[in-house]
Amino acid sequence: MPLPQSVTLGLTRPFARPARALSMGTAILFGTVAVTFTVGMGASLGQVMKAKAHDAADVVVPAPLPDFGPQVPGPEKPQADPAAVAAAVEAAAGTRKYYSAATVRATVAGTAGTIDVVAFTGDASWGGYTMVSGRWVDRPGEALVPTPFLAATGTRVGDTVALNGLAEPVSARIVGEVLDPRNDGMQVFTDISTLTAAHTDLTDTSHHIAVTSGTDVSAYADALNRDLTPLGAIARAGGLDAGGDMGRHAQRAVRDPHPDARRRRRARRAQRCAPRHP
Repeated sequence: MPLPQSVTLGLTRPFARPARALSMGTAILFGTVAVTFTVGMGASLGQVMKAKAHDAADVVVPAPLPDFGPQVPGPEKPQADPAAVAAAVEAAAGTRKYYSAATVRATVAGTAGTIDVVAFTGDASWGGYTMVSGRWVDRPGEALVPTPFLAATGTRVGDTVALNGLAEPVSARIVGEVLDPRNDGMQVFTDISTLTAAHTDLTDTSHHIAVTSGTDVSAYADALNRDLTPLGAIARAGGLDAGGDMGRHAQRAVRDPHPDARRRRRARRAQRCAPRHP
């Protein structure tokens, strides 16, 4: 062959030593598969964690926590009004964009129990929700659902789902499939105007804010809290999972309904473990 000697030697060696060439090719193949699997698994887990956290917001005003404890005498804490909180966020210096998310409970044919219906006020497409197929909602009467919801209800993108258990039944057309592992994937995401006819109680509302470029997030949250504290709300800097954070606080409140409960339990354990002298 009219090729350099180094090239011809390299081409002929696999035929001269087929066993060695086969083992080397197998090693390269398995190495490539291992690297591909590792990179793909890491990327997939990263997308799952991103879909679970929804941490694209710079500042989050979580939904008010449920009060599981006993009523303490004294002035009653103000109940945060979602509209007043949204007005304070919009008026705050440094707010670039924001959206609100209100959660209500509903039932759907083909599923057991209730599901979460998350209704957005404003454009929430930037909030860290990963689309699997379809598109984001852009008009009333449209909805997004996770993959487990489609599997449980036997529906697909383009079908219509009926939300029951509200003041009035609500129908929404599924226009997209979203990656969201929370609540076992049994959720429906829609625009707030879709639930207008149902007259639902939307006090369980969180607010997610993106600040302008160059804005100090901690300073922004501190300044915003000066306006939110009288309203009974508080802003937290950083992309926080408002739903998961609320769940952890709620579980802690159930375990310790009284603020001194944990301290009393520790004192009782110390008394039981203390040595007794005649």
